[in-house]
Amino acid sequence: MNKSLFLIIVLILFVSPFGLGQSAEAEIDSMMNRWHRAAAAADYDGFFGAIDDDGEYLGTEAYERWSKNEFMIWAKPFFDRGKAWDFKALKRNIRINKSGDFAWFDEYLDTWMGTCTASGVLVRKDTGWFIKHYHLSVTVPNSLINDFITLIKAGK
Repeated sequence: MNKSLFLIIVLILFVSPFGLGQSAEAEIDSMMNRWHRAAAAADYDGFFGAIDDDGEYLGTEAYERWSKNEFMIWAKPFFDRGKAWDFKALKRNIRINKSGDFAWFDEYLDTWMGTCTASGVLVRKDTGWFIKHYHLSVTVPNSLINDFITLIKAGK
């Protein structure tokens, strides 16, 4: 085979989306969408299987920090009732380190609480991407921040 033709074929295979499957960004985007759908469908194993064994989840309350095992115990009743929560990504920004084994992201979510933001850290293992750290935040419009502060102080 002609060397030039061989090099062109190799480049096409490794550079094109047909070569090695999805890009890492697309893999992460797909994985995160499946993770959110697993919660909406009360797929306990699907949801918690995406979190690394030493992963953590930070919730919307001050000081709400869960290890994977703590979060599994707390969330089990929600999954047992047939629907946990239904968050849909509106936009997601993904960054990956140069070696391709570590990623971080932020996302805007449509939730029952309104638009939320979340950020996370992922690690790539032999079997795919796993959540190491996830932080969910409720958003407050700047124009309402003083009312929000008053409401929080009144609740203490």
